Amino acid sequence: MPAYNTAANQSQIDLTTNPNAMIVTREPIASNTAENIAYAHVVSVIPVKIQTRPSPSSPDYDNWKYRFDQIIVVSVELADGSSFKFDIQEITNQAGWTPNLAGQQQCVADISAQL
Repeated sequence: MPAYNTAANQSQIDLTTNPNAMIVTREPIASNTAENIAYAHVVSVIPVKIQTRPSPSSPDYDNWKYRFDQIIVVSVELADGSSFKFDIQEITNQAGWTPNLAGQQQCVADISAQL
């Protein structure tokens, strides 16, 4: 199995400091500029179907190129037609966003509650 850099895309998402926007900051947060995503521009928060690496007995097992054994993405759709997508496994400051269906649902609920 190839080695992947699991820390390459880590970020923090702050939902409460700014009551009008979600603050997304790549790590290390001390040296990266925060991006504000205005809640007023968010039209929906969508859990993307979770994909799982094939089993070791599958011929496709070694073709899996993603850095985790699952892809657990949430898509934040914006009014201008763009979207902000992230894998919850790359978010380091949200303990409730566990790497499974329940964590993905919690992420969607947490963001939706701010809208």
